[in-house]
Amino acid sequence: MAESNHSETAQDPSKSEMELLNARILNDFIDKRITMVREDSIFEGECRSMDGYLNTVLENATFKNKENGASMSLKTCFVIGNSVKHISILK
Repeated sequence: MAESNHSETAQDPSKSEMELLNARILNDFIDKRITMVREDSIFEGECRSMDGYLNTVLENATFKNKENGASMSLKTCFVIGNSVKHISILK
């Protein structure tokens, strides 16, 4: 029985195709109102930019601390993406 090399199959997307797909997915969030859930906080605001690490710039944002319930409004904020658990687009 011949061994097959999975990385050489025609069905596998190339690295450039994957990068393009990831860029398209990230672009779906731009200029939309989103919610970003982190371990200790929730951010909601207009997404102005997002990179591949989920680092995000939000405008007209609301920050809520999950531990004590405190919240504040922010004109602009930068959310570090390394602890983001969930992102959703608001209707």
